[in-house]
Amino acid sequence: MLVVVGYFFKSPFRLIRQYDQEHPESPVGPYGEIDFYTFQKILHAFSIPTEWSICELGSGRGRLGFWLVMVHGQNKVVCIERHPMMAARAARVQNHFAIPNLEFVCGDWQEEDLSSYDLIYLYALSEDDLTPLAEPLARLKKGTHIITIGWWLGEYLPDRFFLKNKSPCSFEWGKSFAYLQKVL
Repeated sequence: MLVVVGYFFKSPFRLIRQYDQEHPESPVGPYGEIDFYTFQKILHAFSIPTEWSICELGSGRGRLGFWLVMVHGQNKVVCIERHPMMAARAARVQNHFAIPNLEFVCGDWQEEDLSSYDLIYLYALSEDDLTPLAEPLARLKKGTHIITIGWWLGEYLPDRFFLKNKSPCSFEWGKSFAYLQKVL
């Protein structure tokens, strides 16, 4: 029960900073979350159906996954997080409340089968975060939709991604764009 209560009241930024200090050999590194209001605007701007299955890459503590299923009514959400501490915390909360249609996976998304998802969501903090991901994402099945923040994948591989739409977004740190693209 303490983990569940701690999930709601402990800052994920403080948890990550503390973990990185205690485990310098395997730091989590930069961490960011999107607020629900902004993500709701993105879903609305891109007309994302609740029937679509969504996979969030780098889900952290899974906050967006909980919101997508419990508030937005998304049919199926899978959150993949490489860091065991974050993935385990989210999974314990999900199990405690027995939330259906939501799954947490601890692992490297490049080793997971992403072929069954209608939409992949990735909150890349910078161009440096997104550049090494473009090639693996280009190998997804044709027609897979991807939402990224700040950069669109066609900047790196224009022959592999089609930009369907972009929408301005406001974040705590400033303004940017969300990009809806499709694998060609």
